[in-house]
Amino acid sequence: MDDNHLIPRLDYIADVSGGIPAAHYLSNYKDFGGSKFATNRRAYPRNPNNSPDLDRLLVAIDIAAIQLS
Repeated sequence: MDDNHLIPRLDYIADVSGGIPAAHYLSNYKDFGGSKFATNRRAYPRNPNNSPDLDRLLVAIDIAAIQLS
């Protein structure tokens, strides 16, 4: 968690991708209905030292709008 109480990076192992250790970066937080959401998400495989392998993008998600109900 950063100084603004937002999550900049989340590490996990995704079973659906064969158990690849991933570094998931969350950025460009925007306010939707009073809650902040990361509108840019990038996931990279992690190297043995837990650094991301920035040459191998696994997931790229860009969110333009969120509707809460």
